[in-house]
Formats: sequence, C-alpha cells, structure tokens
Amino acid sequence: MGRVAPDILEEIKERIDIVQLVSQYLPLKRAGRNFKALCPFHVEKTPSFTVSPEKQFFHCFGCGASGDIFQFLMRMENITFPEAMEKLAEQAGVEIPKGREEEGDGERNRLYYLHKVATDYFHQALLSPPGQKARELVLSRGIGSSAWETFQLGYAPDSWDRLRDVLKAKGFTAAEMLSVGLLGEREGGRDPYVKFRHRLMIPIWDSKGRVVAFGGRALDPNQEPKYLNSPEHLLFKKGEILYPFHMARKAVRDMGYVLLVEGYMDAITCHLRGFPNALAALGTALTPSQARKVARLSREVVLAYDGDDAGRKAALRAASVLFQVGVVPRVVLLPPGEDPDSFLRNRGQGTFASLVEGAEDVVLWYMAELESLHSLSHPRERARWLKEVLGFLAPLKGSLDLESYLVEVASKTGVTLEGLKREIYGGGKGKVGKTSRAIMGSWEMLYLALALSNPRWWRVFKGEVLEDAFVHSLWEKVKGEDDPSLALSMLDDKERSLLVAKVMEIPEEGVEDLFASCHRRAERKALEREARRLKMNMEGVSGDEREHLLARYIEIMKSIKGTGEEGVYETH
Repeated sequence: MGRVAPDILEEIKERIDIVQLVSQYLPLKRAGRNFKALCPFHVEKTPSFTVSPEKQFFHCFGCGASGDIFQFLMRMENITFPEAMEKLAEQAGVEIPKGREEEGDGERNRLYYLHKVATDYFHQALLSPPGQKARELVLSRGIGSSAWETFQLGYAPDSWDRLRDVLKAKGFTAAEMLSVGLLGEREGGRDPYVKFRHRLMIPIWDSKGRVVAFGGRALDPNQEPKYLNSPEHLLFKKGEILYPFHMARKAVRDMGYVLLVEGYMDAITCHLRGFPNALAALGTALTPSQARKVARLSREVVLAYDGDDAGRKAALRAASVLFQVGVVPRVVLLPPGEDPDSFLRNRGQGTFASLVEGAEDVVLWYMAELESLHSLSHPRERARWLKEVLGFLAPLKGSLDLESYLVEVASKTGVTLEGLKREIYGGGKGKVGKTSRAIMGSWEMLYLALALSNPRWWRVFKGEVLEDAFVHSLWEKVKGEDDPSLALSMLDDKERSLLVAKVMEIPEEGVEDLFASCHRRAERKALEREARRLKMNMEGVSGDEREHLLARYIEIMKSIKGTGEEGVYETH
C-alpha cells in the first residue's frame, strides 16, 4: 500500500472514538474524566490502563503501552500500521483511495503469484507417488497429513526442468524464476536448471501469510547442502522474516509470550504440540528488525535454542539484540544434543512445558554461567567476570531493568552501584534518574509530544529548532511523516510511551495555551537562529549588501521582542 493522505487518517480518527474502540476489547470503567481497565498487555491486579476521551490516547502507567486508535489495534491484534488503518477505515466507513498501481506493484504481484503456483506444484508433488520419501520423513517427525495442508508442505521432484516448464506454461519468464532463486544459470547460455530437486519443501510466508521464499530439506544422507534456502530478492529479506508470523500472532496474545526458536522445523513441531506462539528466525542470528517485530508482539519472550554450545551462544546473541528493543528474555536450557523439535518428539509436551515455565532470566543465567568459569573470590577473576557481565548489560542503558541487574552485580562484587553506573555510562553519566527527569522536563519534549497529539499542531511544528539531543533524535525518526499517527508508529514503544505520558498528565483545558506557549518559544528560537546567521554574514561585507543584511537583522530583532519572554514554559 502506498502513502495515504493525512486527511484520510484524520477522518478515520474523527469517526472512531478511542473509548468505543477500546470497549470492544476491554471492560472500561469511568475514573474522573478518563476511563480505566486492567491492562491487556501485561499482568496486573490494579487497573493502570487509562483511556482519555479528550486527548484520544491510551496509556498504561504500569507497562508504558500507549498511543492512539491505530497503535491500540496494532497491539491488540498484532498487526501492522497499514493493516490497522484498513480495518479502522472499514469500521469507520472511510474509503481509502486505491489510485493507480504504484511503480513496482505489478512486478511484486507477479512474484507473489509465481510463489503461489510453485507452492501448489510442490504440494501436489508431495501427495504423488514420487513424494513418498518426503511423506515418510514428515510422518517420522510426527507431522501428519492435516499439518501438510496447514503448513503447505511440499516435495520438489528430482527433475532438472519440470518446475521450470510448469511455471513457463503459466506465463512466467526464466528471468523471474531466476530472480527468486527457483532456477540456477547454466554455463554456455543453455536453459537454466531447477535448483530445488528431491527435497522436502517448506514455504516461507511474510507477515500477511503470502509465500515469498522456500526452504528445502535434503532427503538423502549424501545430499548437499542439507538445507537449501531461497536467496534474498524483491519480496524476501531473510533478516525481516519470522516464521510463521501470521499464524503465531493471535496465539502470542492469548498465551502472553513469544517462544523464539531457531529453525522452521522447530517452529512447526512447536505449533503442532501445544506451542502455537513459536516463531523462528530461519536458522540465522536474530536481527534488529526481527527483534522489533518480536517486541511489538509481546514484551515477554522465551528463547528455546539448541542445547549445544552453539545454541547457547546464539541465545546470548539473540538476548543482546532483544535488549536493544527493551526486551529481557528468559531462556530454556535444553539438554546437549537436543533442539525443541527433537525434545518435544522424544520427551513430550508436558516435559517441554515444564522447561518453558521454569525458563531462567537470561541475565541471571549468564551471570551464573560466568561464575562457573571465574572465581569471584579472586580479584583478577572477579574483574574479568565484571567486564563480561557489564559488556553484556550495556545494550540495556537507560532502562529500569539495568538498575535492578546492577544491584545484583554490586552485591556479588562489592563494587558500588554508582561505580557500576559510571562504568556502563562513562564518566559522570550514571545518574539515570536525573537524566530521565531532565528529558521529561524539557520544553522541547513537551512541544513534540503536544504536536503529535493534534494534526493541526503537527502541521506547524518547528522541529528544526530542537537542540536537546534526545528530542532531536525522536524528531529525526518522525519528521518525514505527514500525520501524527504515522509519526507515532515510527517510534519504539518506550519513546512513544514517554511522549504520550507527557500529554496525558496535562489538564485538557490547558492544552491549547500550552502548545501556543511552546510554539511561540520555538518561533523565537527560529528567529534567534536567523539573527545569528545574519550577524555572521554582515562581517566582512560592506555597502548595499551590508545595508540589506542590517535591515533584515533589525526587522528580525523587532520580531523577537514581539514574541515576549523566552521562559514561557518550564517544568520542574
């Protein structure tokens, strides 16, 4: 879907009241001017989930979940912004103009259809006599015929040209088949050959359930490689796919956590044996893009990686990436030589469920692992342990989680909490609480937060005057968006929570004046910047050019005086 005009988003927001939307999912109770409920995004006993009918925002004062109607639906149904927009537009009776097909859409649609035809071909081949060996393999793993349909499993016949001929008969070109890795090129300009031959075929879906790639598992012991996967192409970016995302997201909401595994066979077995919340990173190291998708689904994540040394190292790397999106996972410790697929088949669902329930906090587990290698009673060994632990914790800078872990580190090593903070943050930067309060108290933070709460204010917002490094970094993320809802969707959960919380604490009757006050200050900053530029330009010039610059400088100085006092708003 292409970019949607801001007036379409505004019309959707005008027609759908956030209280009515949230009430479709939660029993809201009035609390003064707002409404409250138990938060659907974390476990709590006292309601901290607040909905403001005046500001049309929701905010949980427990877990920080926040946003407008679009963010609420995205979280509740684990969908993307475009998907939420389409659903809300349909509910509001707002038509989203389709316009003409965007450049590149035609090519993409052809490749989606190519993958569908290939998937159907492979699936029919699985059910045919030549597919017997593939059927025996999946049956031996406890994957019955109903699952063949669910996961669209298939078989790639042992033919160098059959798939090519089938797709060609459907109107696809060799260039298209080559571009997605279904064919390989031969030397000498001969016809390209089919790459997937005599393999069990696992279709890989995007977040909407469209096949965009394939994984092919060898059926003979001497076949190389054991796993052959599609290369990256227009529809498929391996580091952005979680398998099977479209199947797992409802289960994640129902079960309250993501079970993260390594390979697609692990994920399939988990789904068939009581863990439909399982997602696989396709056998590669977890990427920041995948971590962000996981975090949008749930802040509770359990890592169930292979039980060997390589699996444990992969779990630590995944944890480090998840730290960067504010998620501290727990880790399942499988026995050496086992993976979730083999463990579930050999030991059963109940035993695996016990391991998941007892999954350890990854930081505490890592500390204990290192303690088995370094004696904390020995100064040099203790220093090595401390260096490795602090390096592991570094991506958690600025989070409350870091504070609690540093308390644990301090108790084990005898190093003061302030000393540990200095080591993590650098000289003098360990006072996280004061930094956070300074950000919260910044007029620039308030100015940005208010602008994001109102399309009219967003249109006049002067982001170019921002000087606070943190607020400016937020502006850099959102400045290209025409609508505040789109802008909010570009921020991560913690950043959005910080801004929405700022707006929620302001009485409605004071909001208009407060934005006007901040905007006057921004205008003054812009004028002062222009005045400084003119003053610099006047140096070294003379004659008419200097007179022109001077006249403009005097005009701007008069305008600055007209904006009133600079300290129009300060927080304490």
